[in-house]
Amino acid sequence: MSALAANAGTGFAVAEPQVAMFCGKLNMHVNIQTGRWEPDPSGTKTCVGTKEAILQYCQEMYPELQITNVVEANQPVKIENWCKEKKQCKGHAHIVVPYKCLGESACLMGPLERDLWKRVSRCTDIHGTDSIRF
Repeated sequence: MSALAANAGTGFAVAEPQVAMFCGKLNMHVNIQTGRWEPDPSGTKTCVGTKEAILQYCQEMYPELQITNVVEANQPVKIENWCKEKKQCKGHAHIVVPYKCLGESACLMGPLERDLWKRVSRCTDIHGTDSIRF
């Protein structure tokens, strides 16, 4: 796993911020310092159905990153240890397509950083026009 050039407040990130949902189970998010998937810390949040709700959840999980957008990941991932509500975890694995939590900084990155983040983001340039940044 390659280190990313983003500082999350407590050290360098080793993974990009992502969230995953599987209805009937607690939401999962990537711990960006360890790269591991972890269940919702409140023990109460489960799947949501709108992009706005996913964005809000990303903002809750990564408050220090100023998340402004979410995009569905390009590939599914297998995540272990999904928990039911109240953190009853039984080691079940599910394959899901997670959501990448994107911040304003993704729109301002240089080519090397953009490559490290491996993301495509819709950004508004300084003239107010929408553009895709690679």
